[in-house]
Amino acid sequence: MSNKKILMITPVYFDYYKSIIRGLENCGFYVDWFSDRPTQKSIFKAVSRVNPHFVKKRVCSYFNQIISKVSKNNYDYVFFIRGMSYCFNNEMMKDLKKSQKNAKFICYQWDSIKNLKNIKEFWEFFDECYTFDRIDAIENDNLNFLPLFFDEDYEVLGKEKFEDDFEYKYDFCYIGTAHPKKYKLIEEMSKELKKKYKKQYVYHYMPSKLKYFYHKFKDLEYKNVKMKDFKTKPLSKRHAIDIIFNSKIVLDAPQNNQNGLTIRAIESLGAKKKLITTNKDIKNYDFYNSINVYIYEGSFDFESDFFNKPYQPISEEIYRNYSLSCFLKKLFKPFSV
Repeated sequence: MSNKKILMITPVYFDYYKSIIRGLENCGFYVDWFSDRPTQKSIFKAVSRVNPHFVKKRVCSYFNQIISKVSKNNYDYVFFIRGMSYCFNNEMMKDLKKSQKNAKFICYQWDSIKNLKNIKEFWEFFDECYTFDRIDAIENDNLNFLPLFFDEDYEVLGKEKFEDDFEYKYDFCYIGTAHPKKYKLIEEMSKELKKKYKKQYVYHYMPSKLKYFYHKFKDLEYKNVKMKDFKTKPLSKRHAIDIIFNSKIVLDAPQNNQNGLTIRAIESLGAKKKLITTNKDIKNYDFYNSINVYIYEGSFDFESDFFNKPYQPISEEIYRNYSLSCFLKKLFKPFSV
């Protein structure tokens, strides 16, 4: 895969796109990257969801800027990560295909089909389509199943050795964006866990007041929730890693309509930390072990092996299978020479 050129268009979801770029460069790619929308401002995202027509002019202008830059290059690959922030229409995709006639087009869906509007119309533009959602892959022949990844920073955590009597700063931690269902479940688990585990670090990130009021008006989960219950500044990756390092257990819950494992669940695997999740589908993954992973279904059994036995190492082969380098090799392997 060395000396290949790739055009990468993805959401700006924390710094994950930067990790992917570094991973591609480590594989020998030359990468040109663009965000999948013209601005990261919450007002744009809110308006585009209510009525995409209101931001059409801005989107067209942004797309034309991209086309004017990329048309000068002949890429080997065009790689999209498709999430809810995507704003280009099918006519724009046709123009991009025309400008890169020799490129292989690859799509990765970082959300479930139920949350991605018109996604099935999008597939026609791609040579290969992948999804993080195991159920979506089973139900759609167009999709290949590929779970998310952990990068080298979490591998470093995974190499740390902790004695059984190590005194963790936190019994458990949670760091994530405050989607309504996720917020409700994390708060419920946190309350239940406080009966035995007092040292908690829970960080609900709310991108803006506009998003808060949108959910406050729309979602019952926010009925008794105040803006002060959220943090408006995202934690840096370094800070998040430090919290996870100092925690015995990581909490996790998927967004509404999602079956795919969150990236936090995979990062917990990379860091070799115990995980509590509400996602029952995790039982279908080869790394699942009830001593390492607890599936929360409304209550906790504090007598279970999960709470009373140390973390059980998994095979190196299975562990490596969820690394960023392996993730990228699987994405581009069908086209490698």
